[in-house]
Amino acid sequence: MPNEPDVGEGLTPSARALVLGALLGALFGLSNLYVALRLGWSSGVVVTAALLGAAGLSWAARLQRNGRPPTRAELAALAAMTSAAGYSTGINLATAVAAWAMIDGRHLPTMVLVGWTALVALLGVAIAWSMRWRFVDDASLNFPSARATAEVLARLGDGATELAKSSLRPLLVAFACAGIWEAATGVIPRLWAAHGSVIAARSLPSPTWSSWHPAVAWLVDHGFVIELSAVALAGGALAGRRAAASVAGGTLACWTVLIPMLAACGVIASTDYNVAIGWALWFAVPLLVVASLVDMAAAVRPAARSVAKGQQRHPRLVGLAALAVLLWAVAAVEVPVGLAIAGIAAAFALALVCTRIAGETDVVPTGACGKLVQLGVGVAQPQALFGNLMATSIATGAAASCADATTDLRCAALLGLPLHRQAVAQVIGVLVGAATVVPAFVLLVDPAEIGTTLWPAPAAQAWRAVALSLSSGWQPAAGVPTAMVVGAVLGVLLPLAARRGPKSVRRWVPSAPAVALGVLFPPAMGWAFAFGGFAAAAWQARHRDHGPAIAFVCAGAIAGESIIAMLGRIIESAP
Repeated sequence: MPNEPDVGEGLTPSARALVLGALLGALFGLSNLYVALRLGWSSGVVVTAALLGAAGLSWAARLQRNGRPPTRAELAALAAMTSAAGYSTGINLATAVAAWAMIDGRHLPTMVLVGWTALVALLGVAIAWSMRWRFVDDASLNFPSARATAEVLARLGDGATELAKSSLRPLLVAFACAGIWEAATGVIPRLWAAHGSVIAARSLPSPTWSSWHPAVAWLVDHGFVIELSAVALAGGALAGRRAAASVAGGTLACWTVLIPMLAACGVIASTDYNVAIGWALWFAVPLLVVASLVDMAAAVRPAARSVAKGQQRHPRLVGLAALAVLLWAVAAVEVPVGLAIAGIAAAFALALVCTRIAGETDVVPTGACGKLVQLGVGVAQPQALFGNLMATSIATGAAASCADATTDLRCAALLGLPLHRQAVAQVIGVLVGAATVVPAFVLLVDPAEIGTTLWPAPAAQAWRAVALSLSSGWQPAAGVPTAMVVGAVLGVLLPLAARRGPKSVRRWVPSAPAVALGVLFPPAMGWAFAFGGFAAAAWQARHRDHGPAIAFVCAGAIAGESIIAMLGRIIESAP
């Protein structure tokens, strides 16, 4: 890949890249927060940010008399800022922070939460910078996302306007369609205080159609309803056919078969999601935790072996130590000192493991890491609910931020760009994300709504359930111990069958985390997720040459719904 001469001698990216990167970082930070609270995962925005950045900087250049087209350096910095603002700061909010809000019934103070979120993410960036000799300079690690992003940035930076236009067109069309649909079926009805729930107004078939025909009533009564949500449909399309089928299996087994049976027997009071999820999550969480630990056990050995092979160099520990002490000082205000120190120590170890795995597989296993740390902390101090969640958030948040920052640094290295400028862009992105996403979370997300159909928050529900189960005051309801045992057994069998089973059956083994998500999702969202995955697979089978178009359409649809929905919540909250 040809190198490009660096533009400018300053430490920071250009002013126009900083301004546009901050704007896109704030928008995509809100988008990722929405997606994480709805689906339980964060979507990648690097390529999307690069495309939008190329279009925005080109437009800005045309407005200037002697404006120059965007360079690779500017686009790489802009993409790094956007990614750091959304991915590095949102993961804690949708997991530990949301889980504590569910337990305590209120949010942490906004400024404390802003500082906490920024410091955890900055710790990950510092670890990535100090360990760049291992992960950035080592050519044996592929980092698929970094390589793909570098290819796109190289072509955009070479003035490939046709590529930007052809890629942006489906993205912007999907953005507009999803945004208009969300405004018409979600934002406007809420602002006008329309009767009925938002889900009822945007599902197929709608519960209001039950009187039309007995068959429609049967479908609605048994949970066969698809939520017409762009986020759910696009999420399934991006996840793939296996994940979609696994989510469908979890939704079918739980919400169509098991929950109605339990309601008929009087074990639970109602089949309503907001009531039944309190029972269903105790099957999903052991399945998710045990499967994550099995996968983690399989990945730790090669990761440790690879790290041991590298020649140890002296990293810049001064900045890391200072940041670790600062983070400990904030954590010590509310978290027991021992747990805060344990969380910081675990952050270094898990950052190495997660980044090593991401370099090979493009998957950041923060879910598995989080469950491992949470279990360890819970055994050490079972009654420290808040300490359990926040100490774990240090480790997983820093590990996720490290993996994201390392991907950005590797992308810059592939393009021959200065790494220090990329690191500065990441730091700025983290600060922008913490300053915008955290206040939006506190203002727009009511703790009483977390875990409901409005904000299902599957990841937060899992974190909350593990913390409660490790505390001494948890009292399981009828049938819960049996559900936990069954979920744990499946959590062992499914990953082992997928890894060690006969080759002819491995492709048919369900994904354990996806099955758990099918249980944690509201049934209408689960069916929408599955439908999106099946539809995308069918389209790709007939149009193999247009595979990337699906990714652009899905990215635009997710951004359109999430940004309009969050803007709608801001309008609702205005005095």
